[in-house]
This record gives sequence, C-alpha cells and structure tokens, in this order.
Amino acid sequence: MNFAVNVHASLLPKHRGGAPIHYALIQGDEEAGVTIMEMVKEMDAGDMISRRSIPITDEDNVGTLFEKLAIVGRDLLLDTLPGYIAGEIKPVPQDPSQVTFSPNIKPEEEKLDWNKTNRQLFNQIRGMNPWPVAHTFLKGDRFKIYEALPVEDQGNPGEILSISKKELIVATAEGALSLKQVQPAGKPKMDISSFLNGVGRTLTVGERFGD
Repeated sequence: MNFAVNVHASLLPKHRGGAPIHYALIQGDEEAGVTIMEMVKEMDAGDMISRRSIPITDEDNVGTLFEKLAIVGRDLLLDTLPGYIAGEIKPVPQDPSQVTFSPNIKPEEEKLDWNKTNRQLFNQIRGMNPWPVAHTFLKGDRFKIYEALPVEDQGNPGEILSISKKELIVATAEGALSLKQVQPAGKPKMDISSFLNGVGRTLTVGERFGD
C-alpha cells in the first residue's frame, strides 16, 4: 500500500499542529526535532517513519530554530526515503498517551503576563520572535518585545527596576528581564540603547509595564 509522507517539525507525538516550533520554545523544551510520518486523515497522527532531534539553546528563537530544522528535515528525508521506498523501514505507530497539540498562536497568547517568572516570559518572547512577536503595554500603548534576557533582580511584576544608557530591567513574578530589542507603538524595531536614547528617555524607575 502506498502512502504520502509528511515532514513535521516536532518529535511526534509531541506538538502536533501548526506551531510546533513556537510551542517547543514557549514550553521550555530542551530539544526539538523533525518527524517523517505517513499521512492520514487525522492531523499529524500517521505512523512515524523516522525522527531526528537537536538541542534547543538559550540563543534560539523561532527564526533560528526554523532554519536549523529545515536542514535537519532535508537531510532526514534524503536519508529515509530510499529505505522506506524499498520496504526496509517499518513505520511505528504514535503513542496516544504522549500526544500534545501546538495549534496556531492566537492573538491573546502574544500578550505578556508579568506575573509569570522571568524564565517563562523569556521563553514566550523567543517563542514568538520574529513572528508573531510578544507584546505588553507601556503608558497605554502596545509595546513589542523581540528579545530579552533573564536576570536575578526582584520587584513588583511589571515594575521598571533600573535604567541606564544600555539597560532596562523589568521585574517579573520571579526574577526580572533585561530588555534587549523592542518596538514602541508607531516606531520601528530597535535595540534597547536606541529606545532609551529616544522615545524611552522619559521613563523612570518605578513605572510599570502591563495594562
């Protein structure tokens, strides 16, 4: 019996759906990967022909991980197809108890909740960079954050803890974030130094991000 095959950017049965790379980062997975599977009517539910994994690093975001997995998928497909066509590879059913879903990101999921930990927010931000981009609010206007790093400072969630020429640190429920690349409302994407030397120069310690 002949099957159509599909290359899916996750280690099935985990992360079935349209945004597996986003969710691998958002959920803090330690590895990502590619699965080649037989196609069936149910979404991403076919028997697995082959899989290959790579580690996720703190430097990864959706863009970098997409590029890495594109190469992994290409190489895995080239390595797999000859044996599959020859009948030398027996596909393996997915374990239903291990299935998770990663549907397309909804607009409300792009919003940052400063009551989460710095690590959770770090993962959410990189899990939406370069698209669809995580956001918060500053003085009532939408404020996009493309890149941030976890730091150890403490304060009230959303509170600006410190400002310098090259650094803006915002408290979370546990730890804080040092913002690195942002986009204020009506402005282009910029590094944090450019923001603080421009439209952000009026910010003061104690002001809050959020609704």
